[in-house]
Amino acid sequence: MASTAANKNKKRNTTTRTKSKSRSYSGKKRTGASKAQIFFLLFMVFVIVALVVYWCVTSQSFNIASKNKLQLHFIDVGQGDCTLIITPEGESMLIDSGKDRESEKVISYITELGVRELDYMVISHFHDDHYGSCDEVAEKINVNTVIVNAAPPDNNTEKALFETFENEGCEVITVSAGYSFNMGELEIGILAPFEITDGGGNNDSLVMKLTYMESTFLFTGDAETIEEGALLDEYTEETLSCDLIKVGHHGSSTSSSKDFLDAADPSVALISVGEGNSYGHPHKSVIDAYNERDIDIYRTDELGDIVILCDGEKLMLYEKTEGPIERLLELIGA
Repeated sequence: MASTAANKNKKRNTTTRTKSKSRSYSGKKRTGASKAQIFFLLFMVFVIVALVVYWCVTSQSFNIASKNKLQLHFIDVGQGDCTLIITPEGESMLIDSGKDRESEKVISYITELGVRELDYMVISHFHDDHYGSCDEVAEKINVNTVIVNAAPPDNNTEKALFETFENEGCEVITVSAGYSFNMGELEIGILAPFEITDGGGNNDSLVMKLTYMESTFLFTGDAETIEEGALLDEYTEETLSCDLIKVGHHGSSTSSSKDFLDAADPSVALISVGEGNSYGHPHKSVIDAYNERDIDIYRTDELGDIVILCDGEKLMLYEKTEGPIERLLELIGA
């Protein structure tokens, strides 16, 4: 019996020691994270979020490039021209840039799309509603090659423009009819001018035909009936035909002659023009001429920025939403 009691006491003592161990502590008071540590953690979270957002924005152009579609962004620069082309391979070209006062809009539009470098910047002719922002674009965005018509700079503004290109390391090439180059599957051919007759003005505009698989686009700068006539004399209707035409001279009555429209025979007409402009562009006779041919007309003064997506066979229109990023997301989901 004594042995049994001892065993009980032994078990009781063992149990007591076990409980005692489970309640043991170091004797030091636990403290929370310091304010400095909390601030550091919050800062690191902010940095990580910022990097993620930056990656998402800057990678958008790559995501779109993988969609095998050509993008044409007709940027609303008021009474002027400005078009950004992005190929499925991610190469980019800016055709004209609007006036100087539009530089912030143009630069913001390009960079918000994730474009950090322009392979080409084209100046159709030397009027400030076409080249006014080109110097600031070149200063803020790396431009590899600048393409101009064959007119040399003849005033201080144009000379300063060319000095900017030189300072920024841009290669400048002057081209005329017959010059061509490629951006991936996109073929660009210069149809005019043949020679400089207008001092680099409207009727010396670079006229460009872009071909992407089965789809064609005609960019005419400010070509008027004189240059249109030269094109008709030189080329067949097959060469001048297109799916989309960037209407010459903002829809002025001095452009879009009957014979030229018959030869081009586009399905879509894009007019880059300022709302309530003092020139009366686009002229009623021009609008009537396109309507008579059942050509769809899209105008920046009515729609703002316009994006057209092309898969090589058909064109898809995306009108302005809240900004380039939102529009870009639409393109990705198209």
